[in-house]
Amino acid sequence: MELLNIEFLSFTIGFFSLVIAFFGGLLTFVAWRNGRWMKETIGRQNETLARQNEILAKMDEGAERQSQILKEIQAGEKDIQASAERIVETQRYIAELVRIEGEKTRSLISH
Repeated sequence: MELLNIEFLSFTIGFFSLVIAFFGGLLTFVAWRNGRWMKETIGRQNETLARQNEILAKMDEGAERQSQILKEIQAGEKDIQASAERIVETQRYIAELVRIEGEKTRSLISH
């Protein structure tokens, strides 16, 4: 009977050793697939981050261009304002000349 218990115990230990080996192999396979999946995911994330960095760089470039254009527009507006002021001064000068010439003409006519 003791021999039967030893054989049963030996069989049980062998059986559970195989079960443990099977689950160890299964766990190894799942861990390997998970690692491969993580590597692919990290690669895709890196690609996405690289594209986002490119987009951000282009956005910065566009913002810089807009800023430059706004500066040029503001400089143009200042030029336009200065030109308008010169036009107004010229109009006043011409009006004054017309007034003076009108007075000269009146004085010549009245003498």
